[in-house]
Amino acid sequence: MSATAAKAASVNVWKAMHWDEGDLIPASEVLICWKDGLLRGITDVMVTRFPNDAHYFDNHWDGTSGACYGDWLKPGEHTMTPESVFGEMAAFYGFATKEVAEKAIVMFARIKECHWARKMLASDSYERLAKGGLVAHWR
Repeated sequence: MSATAAKAASVNVWKAMHWDEGDLIPASEVLICWKDGLLRGITDVMVTRFPNDAHYFDNHWDGTSGACYGDWLKPGEHTMTPESVFGEMAAFYGFATKEVAEKAIVMFARIKECHWARKMLASDSYERLAKGGLVAHWR
């Protein structure tokens, strides 16, 4: 079985949308992966724990950031943080579809320090995403 097939089989996407405070991933342990559709923008995003989920390094992802880099969260002029990664995704690459952008917000909301992403989902938008079939875009 390929790494991509193994990854797809092991990801419980519905659980990724529902989390308890204890399930939040500290920024110091996070791995952020994305698929770049070239001129179309980002077509897929996954936020998971590193190195426990190191099997996410496979041919599916075009870019990664997070705890896999030694200068992650180190203070400086160009500090690598979840916010800077999300900002680069939105401003530099863009998202291929509204659904991918929504998935990115949900994925970043899994990071303990990303209160901003959870606030974006605070009202009824979380239920709207779930009821609207966003999970269908995650397969």
